[in-house]
Amino acid sequence: VGVDKCPSNLDEVCPAPGACCNPIYGDILIPCGTFSEDSCEAHMGAWLGADKNCDEKPCEGACCNAVQGDVSIPCGDGYTEGECLDQSGAWQGFSSACATAECGEPPQTYACCGVENGMRFCFEDVEEKCAREGGTWLVGVDKCPSNLDEVCPAPGACCNPIYGDILIPCGTFSEDSCEAHMGAWLGA
Repeated sequence: VGVDKCPSNLDEVCPAPGACCNPIYGDILIPCGTFSEDSCEAHMGAWLGADKNCDEKPCEGACCNAVQGDVSIPCGDGYTEGECLDQSGAWQGFSSACATAECGEPPQTYACCGVENGMRFCFEDVEEKCAREGGTWLVGVDKCPSNLDEVCPAPGACCNPIYGDILIPCGTFSEDSCEAHMGAWLGA
């Protein structure tokens, strides 16, 4: 405000750009982008500061107890938060490293079921991933049941959920799944 034309030295009036983790730009989630602090926050990202650069991979960190196939990895470096959570791991934060992480024992896994984008789902995983996916975690049930209708929530309309890195105008989800994907639940 009060600047009629662009100055020759932009540093005098423009906020310094820096690393912004996980901003949503349009309908796409960006792992790391160069934004001003205000722009990063407006795009729902985590601002790491003007002294951070995406080339240094500041949005990556250590991931404890990630599961790749049938193998649990006690700790791995270089994960984004989304990659770690997708593999049922416990993400240790931006710029963290296994050298200083305290991972502990792997968490218990049970069956998780729900409805997402019109399809019933069931998988065996940890409680946190089940909650993120909007599922119902079936404590004590090691494997998915054959009849999902008896235990899975009813589907309904969900407006504007973010599915992966895409914003969907409307989809069919369970209420928990709709909320987990930041949508607006309209009911079954």
